[in-house]
Amino acid sequence: MAKPDLTFTNDGVFVTFYAETKAGEDAWRVMAEQMGGVARIMAPQFASVKAQLKAAGYVIRKATKPAQSIDDILDELDA
Repeated sequence: MAKPDLTFTNDGVFVTFYAETKAGEDAWRVMAEQMGGVARIMAPQFASVKAQLKAAGYVIRKATKPAQSIDDILDELDA
């Protein structure tokens, strides 16, 4: 499976995109310029934006949850 150019999270209201490759960074910058500095859209817009990104040749996948929470990571740093 190819590494995705962009990953996304969907909280039910917003879909937020994250760059995973150089090509993904370029796409993220274009989206962020149009959306006030963040590559985030309303959830109902997702199907259309995803189709446009795929048509442009980008690989998009849902982001996976981190293995550890941020609190666990911070606790390890304090130890």
